[in-house]
Amino acid sequence: MAELWSMLAQNYARFDTPLRPNAETLAAIRGLLAIDDPLVVVLGGTPIFAELARRVWFVDLADEALRLVTPTRQHRMIQKNWLAAADEFAQADLIVGDASINAVESPAVAAQLLRLLATALKPGATLALRLFVQHEMPADVFQGCLTDAFDRKQFSEVRFLVYGVVADVHGQTSVAEVDRYIADLQAHLRVKRDVLDAYQAAYFAWRGVSATAVPTITTKMFFPSRTQIEAMFATAGLRLSAVSAGTFPLAQFTPVYVAKN
Repeated sequence: MAELWSMLAQNYARFDTPLRPNAETLAAIRGLLAIDDPLVVVLGGTPIFAELARRVWFVDLADEALRLVTPTRQHRMIQKNWLAAADEFAQADLIVGDASINAVESPAVAAQLLRLLATALKPGATLALRLFVQHEMPADVFQGCLTDAFDRKQFSEVRFLVYGVVADVHGQTSVAEVDRYIADLQAHLRVKRDVLDAYQAAYFAWRGVSATAVPTITTKMFFPSRTQIEAMFATAGLRLSAVSAGTFPLAQFTPVYVAKN
């Protein structure tokens, strides 16, 4: 988790939806708050979540993640592994995370974290987690969407789309797999070579990582199917509803899963 957030923190300002939540996502989550002056505990350092309440605690092992948030007197930055943060979670009126489940290294760790959250959730509290799920698009639809995202230079959409095809049947993949896919784009998109070259050059300039540096990136990701993650919530004892994260492109594949205790 810490390695991923260290990388994300370096490039976070470049990211857009669907990789980052926007004002629509914030409004949807804020609408779940049912009490005045709630304590909100955030898995990670998602800056926009500072606007959810007066009292917000951000929990992450990576110092880079916590530095994304502008500190105030009512914001706490807690440098701790999520799996060791049961005490913080147990005090929350709302526990919120943005792709935090995706940031763990394996389905087993994701299941462990969900069990911890289910156990820690106090009576009356709410859990709201925006998750990235596999889009499961037919190949021709995927290629059309990917080409369109490249043409619009919407590289956050590009990365999200590619995650959905490089993840294995268990949802396991890595940050580097996306970059490898794009470095070998001629094997995946049927467009002219000069167009491919332009796509790749623009993407890696935005990414801030060269294609040759990709093998040095070892961070893993968990990018499950909708069926897989919903089964994991159920196994953890979390009864779910879902709210839309917004109307931005691919938002339908980033549901906000909600559980109340």
